[in-house]
Amino acid sequence: MKTTIETGKEGQFLAAKFLESAGYSIVAENFRHGMTGEIDIVAEKGALCLFVEVKNRNNPLYGAELSINSNKIAHLKRTAIVFLMRHPEIAATMCRFDLISVVDGEIEWHQDIFR
Repeated sequence: MKTTIETGKEGQFLAAKFLESAGYSIVAENFRHGMTGEIDIVAEKGALCLFVEVKNRNNPLYGAELSINSNKIAHLKRTAIVFLMRHPEIAATMCRFDLISVVDGEIEWHQDIFR
């Protein structure tokens, strides 16, 4: 049986490969800020920068969308701002927050999950 860390890494790997197959370049993975802020994948394509939260679920009954609460949104926004400050070459692009849910190896891409 896989640990939750192994399951998470597997989902993130599949999500990154999915984004690359859609023409995105992976800029960073597991970007951390402080103790609470982490962005699973930062990807870009043209003038669009994606901040992607990845959720790998074994049970399709527990939707990944439920994990995106107001605290998570605040942490993602704050971490994205720090990322853009550290990478000014990306700061001029349009940015979006997406969620990629992996359920039994199947990808569900939820675009523009909040503003």
